Amino acid sequence: MPRKATLSIELLTAAVCLYLSWHAISWALQPGLAMILDEISNLPRFLTGLTWRGVNILPHFAYNDRPVGFMLERCWFEIFAFDYRPQLLCFLAIHLANLLVGFFLMRRMGASALATLAALCAFATLNTTAQTVTYLGAIFDVLCLFLMLSSTLAFLSKKRATVLLSALLFFLALRTKEFAIVLPVLLLAIAYYEKTLRRLWMHLSIWAVFLVQYALLIRRMIPTIPAGNPYTIHADPRTILTSFLYFTSLIFHEEAHPRRAAAILLLVVAMAAYALYRRRAWILWNLAAYALTLLPVAIIPGNRAQFYVYAPAMFLLFAAALTVEDIIGLLVANPRTRWITVAAATAAVLLSVALFQKGPYFKNRIAFILFQRSTAQRTASDLSTLLPRLAPDSQLLVYQGGNVPWLLYPGPCDYLNLPLRRQAYNCILTGSHEDARQQYAAQKPPKYYLVYDADGSLRLEDGGP
Repeated sequence: MPRKATLSIELLTAAVCLYLSWHAISWALQPGLAMILDEISNLPRFLTGLTWRGVNILPHFAYNDRPVGFMLERCWFEIFAFDYRPQLLCFLAIHLANLLVGFFLMRRMGASALATLAALCAFATLNTTAQTVTYLGAIFDVLCLFLMLSSTLAFLSKKRATVLLSALLFFLALRTKEFAIVLPVLLLAIAYYEKTLRRLWMHLSIWAVFLVQYALLIRRMIPTIPAGNPYTIHADPRTILTSFLYFTSLIFHEEAHPRRAAAILLLVVAMAAYALYRRRAWILWNLAAYALTLLPVAIIPGNRAQFYVYAPAMFLLFAAALTVEDIIGLLVANPRTRWITVAAATAAVLLSVALFQKGPYFKNRIAFILFQRSTAQRTASDLSTLLPRLAPDSQLLVYQGGNVPWLLYPGPCDYLNLPLRRQAYNCILTGSHEDARQQYAAQKPPKYYLVYDADGSLRLEDGGP
C-alpha cells in the first residue's frame, strides 16, 4: 500500500482514537459538579498553605507519604480553590501526557502505529481509566505512571544526559506513589538485554536506599495495624492470586462474573507462555510491568479501588497489542496483507470501544459519579447560604441518616476549614437520631444541628434535634 495512503489511515485512526478517548471523559466537564472525598481530604496536608514543611527526601511513613502528588494537588487548590473543572483540565493534561509518552514508548518497542493506537484507545476508554482520570484524588497513580513511562523512555535513549534525567524521574516517581519501587527491576531487564548495565547505577543506588527505608517502615507499621484495618498486608500466594483475578477482570469489566474473570487471567498466562516460546522480550517486559505494578496492592486485599489498575492496565494492553500483532505477523507473510489485517483488528477495537461507551456498564458507573458530584454541589450551594449563621470555632452536628455527605465526609468538614487555613469547625456526622440527640446535648455552645438529605441538601434546625 502507498505510504501516503498508509499515513492517511493512521492519522484518521489517531483522530478517531482521540475522539473516543475524549468522549469517555467529557461528561466530567459539565457544569454544576463539585469536588468529593479524597479530592478534598488530600488538601489538609498543607492546611496553612503550600510550604516545604513536612516534605522529606526519604519517606517517613510506609504508606501515603507522597509529597509530589500532595503538593501538586494543593498547588491547584491555591489557584482554583474548590472549582473542579479547571483542576480537572490540569489533571487531564497529565493523562494526555501518559498517552503520548506511551505512544512513543510502544513504538520504541517495535509496535506499528495502528497497533499502538488501538492499545492506547482501549486503555483511554476503559471504565477504570475514565473514573481514575476524572478523580483528582487519584493524582498519585496518574502522575506516577507518567514519571515511570518518562523515566523508561529516557533510559532507552542512547544520549548520556538522559540517564541522569531517567534517575531523577525515577526518584520523583518514588515520592509520588509507592508502586514506583518496581521500576528498577524493569529497567534492569532492559539494561541486561541491551547490554547497558553500567547506565543503571544511579537508579540502583536510589533503589537500594528506598528499599531499606521502606523495609524499616513496614516492619514498624505491621504491629501497629489494628485488627480489621483494610490496609492489613497479606502477602500469601492465595491472596495475591485472588487479587490478580479480581483486578485483571476489573480492567475488562468482568469482575462480577467469576468464570469469565478466570478465563481472562488464563489468557494473560497464555500470553506469557506464547512470549516465552517466541522469545518476544517486549511482550514479557510489559506483562512483568503489569504484574509488578499490581503487586503492591495485591497484598492488601481489604482495599480495592478502580484507580489501582490505571498503570497495570496500560502495560497489559501493550502486551496484548504486541501479542496480536506478532501472531498476525506469524500467520500472514505478505506485508500488505499483514498491514490490512492489523488495520482490520484496530477497526474492531475502535468499534468495540464505541459500543462499550454506549452500554449500561459504562453509563451506570458514570451516572453514579455524576450523582455524587451533583449532590456535593447542592451541599456546597446550601452551605454558602448557611455559613453566615455558623460562627467559627463551633461544633457542627450533621445528621446524615443513611446518606453519604460526599462534600462533608472528608475530615469531616475539611471543606469548611480549608478556606480558613485552620481547624475552625469541628464536625460530627451521625446516622442515628438517638446518637444525634446525645451528641448534641453533650456539646458546649456554640453548636449547630444540620440535617443532610439524599439529594445533597443541607438545612439548619434551630434548637437541635
